[in-house]
Amino acid sequence: MTSEPAPRDDWAAQLTEKVGQVVELVRDHTVRPVQRLVRAAVFGVLAFSVVVFVIVAVIIGVVRLLNNEVFDQRVWASYLLIGGIFVVVGTLISRMRHSRS
Repeated sequence: MTSEPAPRDDWAAQLTEKVGQVVELVRDHTVRPVQRLVRAAVFGVLAFSVVVFVIVAVIIGVVRLLNNEVFDQRVWASYLLIGGIFVVVGTLISRMRHSRS
């Protein structure tokens, strides 16, 4: 607020200064944590979107590469190979989920 303290007999200025301090204290304990939380959530959603986009682009690129260079325009073979890889990875992840204890 102001850099110089209010005189002892100026109770209005003292009260205004105390109200300003209380407002700053409340803001520091309410608004700033919520602001950090919202900022983290926005960056998290943005990062998640970028990761999903990159994964989809890589999968499309691998399927096109397999289709054009490896299987000589046999799309079904590319889909079969990629689908088989997804089934194996999904099975492994599912087995890790159900622990045998």
